Amino acid sequence: MAAPPLDGFYVWWHEDTPDRIRLATNNADIVGEDGENPGLQIVFSSNPRSADYHPANFNRMARWLELSAEPHPDPVPVADRQLDRRPR
Repeated sequence: MAAPPLDGFYVWWHEDTPDRIRLATNNADIVGEDGENPGLQIVFSSNPRSADYHPANFNRMARWLELSAEPHPDPVPVADRQLDRRPR
């Protein structure tokens, strides 16, 4: 489910992947190395085993979804992102 765009950015979350929230833009000024594929997508995960682990930003995006009256995950505990200090 996606929140309304804010300055060209979209955020979405789906119950099938409850530990991931995506933030994206299709801004044509942001392109890949070959000048193709406009836009950018960033994933924030609440899973400490994920390379995308960022619980604070996960919660931030969840609040945006909630403010937009979209389905959203519950907040997660914010923990250290450093690999050797992550929750297990």
